[in-house]
Amino acid sequence: MRTAILSCGPSLAIYDIAPAYDLVIGVNWTATRYGCDWVCCHDRAMLGIEEPDQPMIHRALWSPDGECRVLGKPKYFLHWWALHEVAIQRPEIAEALRHEWVLTWPDRHTEIPYSGLAPLFLLSILGIDNADLYGYSMAGDTDGRGNDATSRTPERWERERGIFKELTERFQLNLTLIGE
Repeated sequence: MRTAILSCGPSLAIYDIAPAYDLVIGVNWTATRYGCDWVCCHDRAMLGIEEPDQPMIHRALWSPDGECRVLGKPKYFLHWWALHEVAIQRPEIAEALRHEWVLTWPDRHTEIPYSGLAPLFLLSILGIDNADLYGYSMAGDTDGRGNDATSRTPERWERERGIFKELTERFQLNLTLIGE
């Protein structure tokens, strides 16, 4: 199965993803720009959940009035807290997510501190061992839309690359980085 994962790094912006993939997994806001079969989401802001002292710089997957901004009708691979917080803070979208979301991350799972790592777990759950990766730059301080992001630091990238490598080896994944 030809699989593509679209993450949020600056290298994503230089590609027009061809529809030649059998399965496309989007990370966070990429699902508002490209049609995806699955959306992996870790960030509260992506679900339109308020985060104290942190302005929403991304285009959320769901608008404040409950409009879904995701292209198509993907399934959702959400972080452990998502269903609970969505039910409390965004009840207008909780029902819409209920039939499609898949909650597989265990409570307070420490191995997935970043949304871009979630697709590796999803691949293993789906029994897929290879994929093309777009937007996995893991460098710089801008995202795939050219926005500055304070969380994008050299220390973060070092840590994320280490976890990425460990998970790739653990799940025996054959991944092709497109446009590092």
